[in-house]
Amino acid sequence: MQYGVERILTKYLGLWKFAGAVMYVLHEALGLPKEKMIAPIDVNEGRFLLAEIMQGGNFGQYDTRLGSKENEGKLHRYLRMSLRNLRFAKYYPTEALSEPLFRTWFALWKKIHGIR
Repeated sequence: MQYGVERILTKYLGLWKFAGAVMYVLHEALGLPKEKMIAPIDVNEGRFLLAEIMQGGNFGQYDTRLGSKENEGKLHRYLRMSLRNLRFAKYYPTEALSEPLFRTWFALWKKIHGIR
């Protein structure tokens, strides 16, 4: 199996390991044939990612492990999402640890620009 530009880009962007996990999910859950993959399957990463997807749903929107999101304030949501993302630190440390910083920056940017 050959990987072209996709391999170069995903490695350059630091997403090669994640791409392997996504290939596992696409293969196991959706039946993507191996010849259509942009990276080799990473079974260990993929199992973790698939379990997180099945438990938490769309970007963790239905994840109940950290409590209910009913009537939660902005600070509670920020803390809940940050704690959820820490679960990924072992597998994707850069993304997991930079996400709270980005979330804070984006909230300030929206406030400065008068966006809800």
